[in-house]
Order: sequence, then C-alpha cells, then structure tokens
Amino acid sequence: MIGRVVSRGTAQRRALAGGLLVAVVALAPTLTTAQPIGAVSGESGQQTYPIDLPTALRLVQAQNLDVKIARQRLNEAKANHAGAIAKFLPWISAGYAFRRHEGRTQAVDGSLLDVDKQSITAGPTITAQVDIGEAIFSSLAARQAVNASASSLAAQQEDSTLSAASNYFDLLKAKAVVDATQDALSTSEQYQQQIGGAVAAGIAFKVDELRVQTQTERYRVSLTQARQQQRAAAAKLAQVLHLDPLVELVPQDSDLVPINIMDATATQEGLVKQALTARPELKQSEAQVSAARSAKNSTIYGPLIPSLGVQAFLGEFGGGRGDAGGNFGNSKDYYLGLSWRIGPGGSGGAGGGEPPASCPTGVSACGGGGIEPASCPSGTACALGCCLNIIP
Repeated sequence: MIGRVVSRGTAQRRALAGGLLVAVVALAPTLTTAQPIGAVSGESGQQTYPIDLPTALRLVQAQNLDVKIARQRLNEAKANHAGAIAKFLPWISAGYAFRRHEGRTQAVDGSLLDVDKQSITAGPTITAQVDIGEAIFSSLAARQAVNASASSLAAQQEDSTLSAASNYFDLLKAKAVVDATQDALSTSEQYQQQIGGAVAAGIAFKVDELRVQTQTERYRVSLTQARQQQRAAAAKLAQVLHLDPLVELVPQDSDLVPINIMDATATQEGLVKQALTARPELKQSEAQVSAARSAKNSTIYGPLIPSLGVQAFLGEFGGGRGDAGGNFGNSKDYYLGLSWRIGPGGSGGAGGGEPPASCPTGVSACGGGGIEPASCPSGTACALGCCLNIIP
C-alpha cells in the first residue's frame, strides 16, 4: 500500500521539495548505490535501463533545460550589475586635431584683425562623466536583479528536484503494482490447476473451475494494464530527465522504503511558517520589489544628486603664424564640474561620451570627449569639452 500526501498549498509543496532533497542526500548511502545507467535486455527485446533515486536527482540537475536557462539569466544579471558599476569608472580617449585660419578674426578685446595661423593639438584625454544619482540607484537595482535571478534559479532547481522525485516514486509504485499483479496471476494459475484436478477427480464442480479461470483472465488483463502504466510512468520520468523517450527506465529499488522528510510531530502552522521563510519565490519577489523601488528612487531623488564631470588633457600643442607647424610644447588642461539637470528628462543620466556639464562663463561648449576644433569659434580650440582661447 502506497500512501500519498496531498499538500494544502504551494508553500507546503516547496517545503516537501526542500525536505526531500535533504533527506535524499542524508539517506543516499543507505539507498541503492547509484551506478552508471547500463542497458539490459527486457522481456520484449527492448533495452531497459535501471535507475535509482540519487541518479534521477543528479540527472535532472545536470540536463534540465529550465535550470540551464535560469542559470544563464543569472549570468546575464551579473553582467548587467558589472555594467552598472562600470559607470563610476573613467575612460581614456586619444585624439589629434589640426586647425587653420586665414582672414579676419576678433581678438579678446573686441578689435578685428587679419590673421593667418594654424594650430595642432594631439594627446590623450582622461574623462569621467558620472551621473551620480543614476549610477548609484542603477547599481542597487542591478544588484537586486542578481538576487532575484539567483532565487529564480533556486526555485527552478527545487521544482526540477520535486518533479524528478515524484515521477520516480510514481514509476516505483507502478513497478510494485506490476509485481503484485504478477504474483496474483501466478497464484490464480496454480489454483486453477488444482481446481481442474479436483474436477477431473469428481470432488469439485465445473462451475468452480470456470469461476477461477475467469479470475485468472482478469489478472492477465490487469497485468497488461499495469505494465502499460509502468511504461507510461517510465516515459514521463525520461521526459523530465531529458533522456531518450524510447528507453525504458526500470527502478532499481525493489521496496517502497519510507523516507522521513520532516518531523511528524510538527504543527501545520510551523511547517507553513518554515516554508514561507525558505521559499525562493518569495525571495525573488522581494528582490524584484527592491529593484523597482530603486528605479523609483532614481526617478525621484536622482535629479537632486549632481552629475560629476572630470577631464584632464595631457598632450602637445603647437603651430604658429602662416604655415608654421612646429613650436610644440606640453599642454595641460584640467576641468572639474558639478551640475544639476532641471526640467523634463532631468532624471536621465548623461551618456559616457557627452561633454562636461558646463563650461566657464562666456566660454561655449564643443563636442564630446575628443578634440573637435571645427565646432569652436575662430581663435579658440576645443579642449576639455570647452572652446578655450588660443593666444596668437
């Protein structure tokens, strides 16, 4: 007789899965030792493969596609978290700029004059443009996404473990039914032979022989049905384990040995509380809520935190009047700025290649982190994201 415990909810099923995994690990030495699955010819000529519970649990963890997908999602979340952390790091860009001017231009004092000159700027630029608010909250949200993915992986592993164990015990039950029916058929056949001998001796009625014969045929039909159910249970277990569905799995365990999964004296309230505490789905939901809260805080409080812009140019600057192309010398420029974005889109972060948030009063900004003199007025050159004056 095989008992079946019906859970009252998902929480109890999760406790069953976790407890089953622990119990199997603890009882693995006492159960049938897991051997490599080898082919054995069955009565029908089809290859049969013996399997036990520890082997089934190992196979479901190694070959389950849902577990592999959940593990890859965890790796993706970790990569996103590393990308969020990288927003705090600076980057280095190397550039070369040539600028030539012929004709009239305006000096700093406002006077106009004709100038024929050219300049060359070359060297590396170290830039750090950090939207501090967005970077902080994005890293927090990414971290919670990692926790959610880890909990999702744990939940998928427990689901796979529970499914494999449940289907293995269904196969074991089907095998026990086949064995019991086979014994009943053998006993009925022996009894039929004895009744036949008694009828031939005249000490029993023919009707008794017919009644036993009918019962024997019923046992044969039941045995056929039991074997079909065993084959169906083996095919379902093979599907769960992602094995070839044509193979016939046969349980190695011959007896249905009880497994102590939990304390029989524990109360239902205690078991439910334990299950709710250990359920990975709840941890996944909590992490997702925390990630959404971090995204909300990024929208509300992110604009209140200034963006930091740091830039340093360490290179060579040369040129002169006419076609002069020499006169190179060291040129060092530094920039540090804090800025707040106000208005629509104020909570959005600045891109990594954007220029510093602001330039000194009266100085216009030029393109991204590289050197782009063409975007600056005559008599200036782009450095540190600002059009700086060049002394003729």
